[in-house]
Amino acid sequence: MNLTSLSAQDLIDQERGAIWVLNTCDQVVDGGGDVQITVIVHGQPRILRVPRTWLPIEATKAIPRKQILESAFFLEAISKGLITAISTEDAESLLGQEGSEDELSRLSEAESIIRQAIQTKGYGKNVTISGSSDELEEEDQPVKKAFKAKIGRVDGKPEETISLDDVSASFKAWVQKLNMAETSEAAMIEIRRRSQITTDEAQYLADNISHGVIASKLRQKIASARS
Repeated sequence: MNLTSLSAQDLIDQERGAIWVLNTCDQVVDGGGDVQITVIVHGQPRILRVPRTWLPIEATKAIPRKQILESAFFLEAISKGLITAISTEDAESLLGQEGSEDELSRLSEAESIIRQAIQTKGYGKNVTISGSSDELEEEDQPVKKAFKAKIGRVDGKPEETISLDDVSASFKAWVQKLNMAETSEAAMIEIRRRSQITTDEAQYLADNISHGVIASKLRQKIASARS
C-alpha cells in the first residue's frame, strides 16, 4: 500500500477536517519511540502523544486543529520526520488492515497502564513518560546511504523503505527479543511497529530470526527488491 504524506502547508491549506499522523520516529532515531509534542491550548500546554505503532493517530481527537497547526513543535516534528501526516483516506485504509484491532487494544491497554502508574506514583499531570523498545546508542547510529529500495512489508502490509546500512547492536538485540516471541504472529506485530528497516537489517533479520515463516517471506521480498 502506497501512502501519500502531507506537508505542513498541505494541512494548513485544507482548512478543516481531521489530522492523522504516523509515528515515523524510527527513521530518525534508531529504535524509535513515542513522540510527545507540546501544543498550547488557551494559554495552557497540552501534550499530543503519538505512540510507537504502525497505526495512524488522529491528532485532532484530543486537541483542536487550529491549535495543532499553530504549534511550532508540531510543525517541527513533521519537518524533521518524527511524525508523518497522511490523508483521512489513507488512515482509514490502514485502520482496516488485518491486525489493527489487536494493535488498538494494545495501545489502549498501554495507555491505561501508564495512566495508572502515574497516578500510583503521584506524578503531576505535567509529567510524561516516553521510551523505546531499543536502547539508543549514540556511537552506534549508522549513517544512512543515499540508495534506497522499496519493498512491501513481509506480511503484505503497507510498504516500508529499506536502505543500505550497517546493523547496529541495538537491532541485533531487538532480533533476539523477537526470537523470544511465542508465535510468529506476535513477532510480526513487533516488526510492523518499525516503520523502516534497512536492507542490511532485513538480511540480518532473515538470517537470524527463529520464526521460519517470517524468514522465508522476508528473503523473498529482499530478492525481489534487489532484482
